Amino acid sequence: SIKSNSKIGIAGYDVKFHSAAECDGGARLRIVYSAKKLDKAVFIGDVEVTNGTYLANGASKTTTSKPSGGYAYYKDGVLTLNNFKYEGAGYKYSPGYTMSAAIYCADDLTLSLQGENTLRLTESGTWYKCFSYGKLTVNGNGKLKAIGAYGLYAYKGIVIDNGVIDAEGGALASNGDVIINGGTLNFKTESTVPS
Repeated sequence: SIKSNSKIGIAGYDVKFHSAAECDGGARLRIVYSAKKLDKAVFIGDVEVTNGTYLANGASKTTTSKPSGGYAYYKDGVLTLNNFKYEGAGYKYSPGYTMSAAIYCADDLTLSLQGENTLRLTESGTWYKCFSYGKLTVNGNGKLKAIGAYGLYAYKGIVIDNGVIDAEGGALASNGDVIINGGTLNFKTESTVPS
């Protein structure tokens, strides 16, 4: 059911439903809604990481100051993971379908790996380690250990240039091309989210 003033994320847009009414004796449904594109929106868990900000390990909000420990840093379409660790339910980008991602982007995203990084999704449902509605590029000399039911997904294609990816529970998926130019990929697809 659709409730007035309810809001959900659909394909990179923030959609707000204003009203719904039956037409032609119930044969048709008239829905009034508005949609705002989530331009370059990046979420790590339920925290929005805006341009030029850092998210420290275990933090619930971003900062413009570089943390002393591990962190994620977003700037101009590049999300740098530097000894970053995330564990949680992920960002629910389509709540009605229980779909979530540890890292979510509504547009193209470059994931730059530095040091040892971990993404661990802990709830049942549909989980992705990284979900992009654009193209996903992975580079850097670091490592990403990703644990969850599904792998890295990008609607417009995936390019792996460098880095080490150890993924449990899923591999790479895209509606576009998947191109591997370098790096090391280790996938264990038979596992589920550990208890």
